Amino acid sequence: MHSNLHFHNLPNAPIEIGGAKITWELSQHILATVGYKIETAGHTLVWMPDNEFLQGYTGSPHGLTCQDLILDLIVALFEKMILFLSGVDVLIHEAQYTPEEYPKKIGWGHCSVPNACLLMKLAGVRRWIVTHHDPNHDADFLEKKLNLTR
Repeated sequence: MHSNLHFHNLPNAPIEIGGAKITWELSQHILATVGYKIETAGHTLVWMPDNEFLQGYTGSPHGLTCQDLILDLIVALFEKMILFLSGVDVLIHEAQYTPEEYPKKIGWGHCSVPNACLLMKLAGVRRWIVTHHDPNHDADFLEKKLNLTR
């Protein structure tokens, strides 16, 4: 493809591109992976690929809040990420594994559906676009997994 690409080193401070404010945060992954927040016209969009939120947590997300003793220590490790995502309008974030699959995939850098749902809840995300599905999942399996997010 013909293109004209420009690469920029990301500073620790927000940058402006075409009137949009861009900030970034590292995600939880085995390799260096970054999530980007774009703020423009009073709206926010975040793209956070490959993010194993609450790595190793296999409990239920139902009824849990940031104030729960069970999550206090675990969530503290992800406080910066939760604040980064707090109240965003749209978050594009993965949920690669079902609760049954996740225990065999801990540490691979990808999120379980329940842990991703908990991140949405704790951060107060308004709309979540679920991405990054296991290539072995067919359309019927993806539909069942999507129902877990509801």
